[in-house]
Amino acid sequence: MATKGAYEGEPIARVSGRATYNSSCCRNVVTLTICLAVYLCCNMTFSMFGPFFPIEAQEKGAPSIIVGGVVSTYPACVIVLSPIFGYYLPKVGVKFCLLAGILLFGGSNILFAYVGQDHLKIKNKKK
Repeated sequence: MATKGAYEGEPIARVSGRATYNSSCCRNVVTLTICLAVYLCCNMTFSMFGPFFPIEAQEKGAPSIIVGGVVSTYPACVIVLSPIFGYYLPKVGVKFCLLAGILLFGGSNILFAYVGQDHLKIKNKKK
């Protein structure tokens, strides 16, 4: 006996005591799992440099106010830009925004890895 559920996650049929769910429910679970994995990976890269960056920056002579400014830039951008991207998300598309965000975040992490090396070479050549 097949019954149509009130919402997508409700069982649509019962076969020998087991519920069969709509395929869109399973797709939503997979999408949520992938989004959570992406969010975890992105924030792991940000949180990994937190314990080491202040020590390295102070060894190179950076004042603590600059270190705090560098560390707080990412959360400040998230707070400011989240409502803006939330407004345009339905217009641009969720898939495009997710992929563009992943590529932008990955590219930023790669560039951040090379900032200290290139900056020190240029600084030492001028002196």
